Order: sequence, then structure tokens, then C-alpha cells
Amino acid sequence: MQKHNIFLALAGLKPVSEASSGHFITTGHGRRLVPDDPAEVTLLLHQLGLRYRIKRKPHYLLVQVSLSEERLEEYEVLDELSSPRETYTEAGRLFGYPKTAVEAFAAAHTTDRDVRLPRLEQDVVERAAGIPETADVDFWFSRDHWREELPVVKNWCCVLRQYGFLTRSS
Repeated sequence: MQKHNIFLALAGLKPVSEASSGHFITTGHGRRLVPDDPAEVTLLLHQLGLRYRIKRKPHYLLVQVSLSEERLEEYEVLDELSSPRETYTEAGRLFGYPKTAVEAFAAAHTTDRDVRLPRLEQDVVERAAGIPETADVDFWFSRDHWREELPVVKNWCCVLRQYGFLTRSS
């Protein structure tokens, strides 16, 4: 399970977060991913006091969490929005990303303009800022505003490190 994504919502740093929950089993042909036990995942989320939705996918559970039932309801109706751009924009807002990063992501997926910071440049920026490659915070900076967006990712990583989701060497 991507516990760090759940923790960012639990810590109040993301209004809504998503995580996949599955594990590998060995088969006669190697291994394959299967969903975790929904009852165990439900119990954990309930014990944490989170509001949640669990959707079964073929190979994993998709878990959506929030401290607020209202935010989860907002997230659930995104498919009903009038345009893909509006859907990306609202999802980004609910996931706690800065508006500039959300706008860059939406533009890259709904137009021919990609105004995101190229991934290799972002990797250099993140390593220089002390963000470990293993952080897996799923954040893509905008080309023009990455300096303002970087503190958000650094804060997420700082909190994740403080609570044991990232080690000092990560």
C-alpha cells in the first residue's frame, strides 16, 4: 500500500489522496499483483479516522482518503465536470498541488502545450533540494513556477521523513 499518500491526507497536507493497495503472489509463471484484503484496508482506514472510498481493480484496490467527507464527495463527481481540463484542475486542487503546477499539468494533458519542467531538470532540482529519489510524491513542477512549487514538495517530504516514511538516507 502507498501508505505515504494516505499519511499526507491524514496529516492534513492533502485534502484528498489516493493510494493503491496490493501485493505480489508467486505463481507458476512468476509473480503477479493482487488486491490486498479489503476488510483489512477498511479496518486500518477506519482506525485512522479517515473518510474513504475503496474501489476494487483487477490487480489492486484503489483507496481514496480524506479527513473530510465533503472533499471525497467533491472528488467523486469530477467525472461529471464539463471538460477534461476542469477535471484535471479540480483533481489537482483536491490533491493539494499548487495552482501553477495544476495548470501546467492540465495544459500538458489537454493542449499541445507542455509547460511542465522537463523530468530530468526536475530530478536535478529535487536532488539539489534534498528530496530523495525514493520520495515518490507524484508531483510535476511547472516550468515557470517550480521555485514557488518546490517548498510544497519539500514540506511533504519533511513530514514524511519525520514520521518514518522516508529515512535520512532516502
